[in-house]
Parts: sequence; C-alpha cells; structure tokens
Amino acid sequence: MVGVRAGSATYPGAALLAVAGANTGLVGMVRYVGASAVADRVRATHPEVVGDGRVQAWVVGPGGGDDAEGMLSEALADDVPVVVDADALRHVDGRLPGCVLTPHAGELAAMTGADRADVEDRPLAHAREAAERWGCVVLLKGHHTLVADPDGRVRATTTGVPWLATAGAGDVLAGLVGALLAAGLDPYDAASVGSWLHGAAATEAAAGGPLTASRVAVQIPQVVRATLAELG
Repeated sequence: MVGVRAGSATYPGAALLAVAGANTGLVGMVRYVGASAVADRVRATHPEVVGDGRVQAWVVGPGGGDDAEGMLSEALADDVPVVVDADALRHVDGRLPGCVLTPHAGELAAMTGADRADVEDRPLAHAREAAERWGCVVLLKGHHTLVADPDGRVRATTTGVPWLATAGAGDVLAGLVGALLAAGLDPYDAASVGSWLHGAAATEAAAGGPLTASRVAVQIPQVVRATLAELG
C-alpha cells in the first residue's frame, strides 16, 4: 500500500498526476492525504483511492507548496520509505536512509548550493555526492536520468524521449517509484525500475510526437505487461 501526500489549492493537478503514477496496479491500494478540495478531485478521478491509514511507503511533495514541509514531517514520522519530490526537497535537512530523493538539476543545485550549470555538466559527480550526503538514493532527472546509491553505485536510464520534459511528468514518476517501494523493491531498485518504466511508457505514449504526463501514466501498465511477457 502506497500513500501520496501531494497537491494544494494552487496545484491540485500535481496530486492527480502523482496518484496516477502510484495507481498503476503495481501495489494493491493507494491512499491519498491532502486538502479536502484536492482529495475530492482525486477521488472523482480515481474512485478506488482511499484515505489516510497505514502504508508501506509515502510519496511526498508534488505541488505541495507551503504544505510540503508538514507533508514531509508527517510522512517521515511513519518510519517507512519516502519518495521526496518537488516542493518537499526544499525541506530536506538531514540524512534520510531508506528514502529516495527525485530532484532535477535546478532543485539539486538549490539543495546543495552548487551552480546549476555545473550540476548539468557533471551530473554523475553531483548525484553521487548527494546520495552520500543524505544517505539515501538520489534519482537525478535529466537528459539521461541517473540513480545513485550511497554506496557509490549508479545506474543510468536508457529509455525516454525528449518529449518527456513536460509539466507533471516528474509527479507521475514520483508516484510510480513510491508504488514500487511499497511493493517491496529496495530504494535503489525501485528508483531504477521506476525511471526505466517511466521512460519506456513515455516512448510508447509519444509514438514519435509530443505527449502529456497523463498519457505517460496511462501507458505504464501496458509497458509492464509487455516487459513481463518478454521476460517469460
């Protein structure tokens, strides 16, 4: 069971997209916790999603705005793995073993005080340094997304298309990684598999042209089915 703490009155769509990423059939149930007006929209779009309760992992931050700090604090109090994304990244102030941080270059630069251009020029070095600094897996989104473990291992995502640089795609990715964490994958594998599936779904959804984040989420179950079939 995966929980999602995301969205706000200003950014309700982020909650819908994060839930869409989590609600891909990879975990038995999705819980949503947030402002009542946003929760109503989530339930209207995803009627199978339930409210607060026990979870095996949390997804926190997409569209959280001023509520992101509280969302992160409440999720960490449950002592389960947490995917920390978007607005919640600004409130990371210590080591977070067992968690996954999902910044893009600008967010990682803001977290570390590095120059964004340097993060973009040397993503491998910065991803490794961040994973060591916060004691958790860092998924650094970019042209070639990198997943860095505190032990020094790094995986590069080989799927995806340039069209994936679209609003809300990161929210879907955060939800997907959270579902894989809740399903039992360790943080390094959950981030790696999630990034690969997200990119593969985007490639299928784009079909050679532009796409939206919502279409990526819809495509994920089909990519999972095709991948499992190929594995036999």
